[in-house]
Amino acid sequence: MPLVGSTEAPELFIDGYHGVAIQKGVAKLNLYSIAFDADTNHHERRVVLRLAVPLGTLVGMHEALGDLINNLEREGFLKRVEGAPDAEKSK
Repeated sequence: MPLVGSTEAPELFIDGYHGVAIQKGVAKLNLYSIAFDADTNHHERRVVLRLAVPLGTLVGMHEALGDLINNLEREGFLKRVEGAPDAEKSK
């Protein structure tokens, strides 16, 4: 089945996620971006999307992203570093 609408869909930058709620077979993840407030000179994690997916879809995403990460490692785009935060794993 073709993928339609990829150029019209909004693109969001995500720095991470904080918290997940599971209800009636649906996982709701709070995805955030780190925002800087120049007036106060402080950073904050601002929720930019609450992603709600059925648990089966979440499992499929996990498997697909795992495959993607393994391929990126094999191709040299990522290198696993023990104890490093996720942001430090990419080249």
